[in-house]
Amino acid sequence: MVFRLQWIRVIIQLWAKADFLNKIYIALKECSETLYWLELLKDTKYLTEKEFVSIYSECEELEKMLTSTTKTLERKKKTKDL
Repeated sequence: MVFRLQWIRVIIQLWAKADFLNKIYIALKECSETLYWLELLKDTKYLTEKEFVSIYSECEELEKMLTSTTKTLERKKKTKDL
């Protein structure tokens, strides 16, 4: 019985890590889409240049962090650390 509970716990942990990676990919996709919409808002003069630069640069920084996170998690996944 104890062995089964330990095995179930291991499975849940592995599933949670895989689920986390999937959520990071979704966030990265949403971030890329947000950059596109910000460009459209700037082009249509809905955002001022100052507003655009401020928001866009923060979104780009977030995109870099998410990209780095996905690369790290994928590398760990390949080496079985994840």
